[in-house]
Amino acid sequence: MVTRKYISCYFAILTTVRLQLVNILILVMNVAIQTQTALAQQTQSSTAEPVEVYVWGQQPTSAATEQTRWQKDLELRPSNTPSDVMRLTPGLIIGQHHGGGKADQILFRGFDSDHGTDFAVFIDGIPVNMVSHAHGQGYADLHWLIPETIERVEIYKGPYFVNLGDFATSGAMNIITKTRGKDSTLTLSGGSYNTQRYVGIFAPPEGKILSPYIAGEVYMNDGPFKNPNDYKRIPI
Repeated sequence: MVTRKYISCYFAILTTVRLQLVNILILVMNVAIQTQTALAQQTQSSTAEPVEVYVWGQQPTSAATEQTRWQKDLELRPSNTPSDVMRLTPGLIIGQHHGGGKADQILFRGFDSDHGTDFAVFIDGIPVNMVSHAHGQGYADLHWLIPETIERVEIYKGPYFVNLGDFATSGAMNIITKTRGKDSTLTLSGGSYNTQRYVGIFAPPEGKILSPYIAGEVYMNDGPFKNPNDYKRIPI
């Protein structure tokens, strides 16, 4: 009888322990399921929330035939003459069959535009081409322009822009000048054929009562001629 009693107690204790272990296992599984569900809900809520994205960059051109050359292009490719500025245009060839005393010969995308007859040139939206000229209709002389005063160059290829007028047969160019400079500068340079160039820019820093922007240039060149060209220009 004693033995049966102990055996009964043993089985009762064993059964109780098993039940406790089952309860603990069920509790652990419930906690795991609840944790996994909470993480899934948190992930869904975090992905569903809107995210603000900021993008900075240069605005793309509006058409394949329209381009812009910014101030950075002028800094990376220094320009000493207005002809150098015009050469920033892909497909544009500049020729000067004189010492610099007249407008450049313009060939754009294989199209001979003479001295501007079929290539429109603007400065801040103001036409440069002369409607009537003895050397050719549309004559556009840019040798009075100082390259350091240019902010950007807008380029238009082809006769697709009716707002640019009848001279824009092969294309057009609009040169935008600066309204003020960063600081005052003085530049001296020289080269072959007695080339001399002096450029002065007066631009007081911002915050002054008067903030003028004045630029002047003196350019001299004899050219590769037997008789010196003695070319001088003094634009202001």
